[in-house]
Amino acid sequence: YLVYRGLVRYGFIDDAARLRAVTLEKANKWYLKAGCLFENYDSLDVTCPHDLDRKQRLVSGQGLPVVSDLQWSAAVTARFIIDGPPDRS
Repeated sequence: YLVYRGLVRYGFIDDAARLRAVTLEKANKWYLKAGCLFENYDSLDVTCPHDLDRKQRLVSGQGLPVVSDLQWSAAVTARFIIDGPPDRS
């Protein structure tokens, strides 16, 4: 969200709109499949967020479990929906 706001602030409206659209699309895709919003998503959009290796959990067995129903993700998603696309004026 901070990158999005920076893009808007410095006039990169098309890039900001694209970032917003892709973020909402991916959050919706995984919400429909898994039933919740997540803290982290796969940048390649291949791996379900439930299966991501958060902080070396799968490699070392000592990382942290995946966080689901994260309020920050929900807040950003809601903000994107409520605000709509960035203003081009």
